[in-house]
Amino acid sequence: ATARARADRLAATASVLVAASVALAARRAEIASSGCDVAPGVLAEASALGAVTAAPSPEAALAGAELVVVAVPVGSAADVVREVLAAAGPEAVVTDVSSTKRILAAIEDPRFVPGHPVAGGATGGPRRAGADLFDGATWFLTPTAATAAESLARVERFVAALGAHAVRS
Repeated sequence: ATARARADRLAATASVLVAASVALAARRAEIASSGCDVAPGVLAEASALGAVTAAPSPEAALAGAELVVVAVPVGSAADVVREVLAAAGPEAVVTDVSSTKRILAAIEDPRFVPGHPVAGGATGGPRRAGADLFDGATWFLTPTAATAAESLARVERFVAALGAHAVRS
């Protein structure tokens, strides 16, 4: 009930500081991660660090993923979350790391668990990423009325596997 209970395959939709750190912490927890990013150079950096296996497309990154972490600028988060939910398998749970939730609260899908880790740095990019970024950190989860209990539980287990403390809000 350890790794399988949280997720064995993770997909990250970007490879910036938080996403790369999520992938590195997942690797430390023995969870395989694939990733995609609109900036091929950034994805190559994250892949070279061992954070993710670079996927040639979002569809390839999502293939077989049990959990998807959307880490994109706040202004595009809702659109990307909707695209991921439409493209991901029916068993895949989707969460995000956006700092604001107002627009995301309108997404009514039982597989979606809005979230935000209170961690980061003054500068970004995959070179600043670390598997320990979330150790002891608070990770807020803001489930919607539509969020399934099992989706929320999967994200809580995942967050704990990364070393953070999930707080429902």
